[in-house]
Amino acid sequence: MGTFARFADEMVQAQASAIDSLTADSVYLKAHLPSLQNEKKQAWFSIAPFRRNSAGFNQIKLAFGNFRDTLIYSITAGDKQHEAGIVLPEKGLVVREWNVSGASGAIRFEWEAKDSPDFYGLALQQSQGVYVDNIAMRGSSGTEFHKMDLGLLKQQVGEDDVAMIMLQFGGTTMPGMKSSAQVNDYGRYFKGQIRWLKTIYPDAAFLVIGPSDMSLKDGLDFVTYPFLPEVRDALKAAAFAEGAAYWDIYEAMGGKNSMPSWVNAAPALAASDYVHFTNSGAQKIATWLFEAFNEAESRIKSRMQ
Repeated sequence: MGTFARFADEMVQAQASAIDSLTADSVYLKAHLPSLQNEKKQAWFSIAPFRRNSAGFNQIKLAFGNFRDTLIYSITAGDKQHEAGIVLPEKGLVVREWNVSGASGAIRFEWEAKDSPDFYGLALQQSQGVYVDNIAMRGSSGTEFHKMDLGLLKQQVGEDDVAMIMLQFGGTTMPGMKSSAQVNDYGRYFKGQIRWLKTIYPDAAFLVIGPSDMSLKDGLDFVTYPFLPEVRDALKAAAFAEGAAYWDIYEAMGGKNSMPSWVNAAPALAASDYVHFTNSGAQKIATWLFEAFNEAESRIKSRMQ
């Protein structure tokens, strides 16, 4: 979902990363590096329920692919082996599911192969219920989706019944916004991203969440970034043009120049950078969004009566 991970032998990693800084005398190393890469590599990761996750999980789903060697794996739960096996090389995406009901302690996955797969995503689920997946894209403006592999994304969605896509973007673009023309271009690009994502999730509802208030120093005061309201308006227009809903953090928290009051609240609701929320502030915003869903549901039900 926007990123992937691979494992490699530490020696191979170190020597490969040093290639660019080597001189002409490094011909031997360059010629023999592929043989090092043919050695089997081992890796592992472990999973345990977080203390706040009272529901826990009993199913693990892992998406991976793009590998050319037999992958050997072993799964242990606590001090007992849960499962072991192999995965033969396959083209495209591979999705494996494991039932870990009754497993106690941390669940550890161990891998061995000459060529690491691309690991695309890990889902911890229960056998029923509604799942909310947080796909972190820190530093993204939200205009990169069209660069992704459409076929691979469709495969990752698979049989999942995706009911809603929430897109929260806009804040990362603020320091670079210097003109209304840039804002208009951004809104147009973002509109295209929504349209592109709809080709993958044609039956899903879309909700766009724009930027919160963000401050920069102006003399002795912290004031809202000059083009932030315009960015908010551009994202809102893009959302409405593509049939998506829009939820306005900027207005919810107080609008223009509201961030200082969040920073100075007790306890603090925003960090001293006048950009990011504290845990308390994030919880407050999340509660408001939840209440907005409830309010919308109540309005819909009243119309149906």
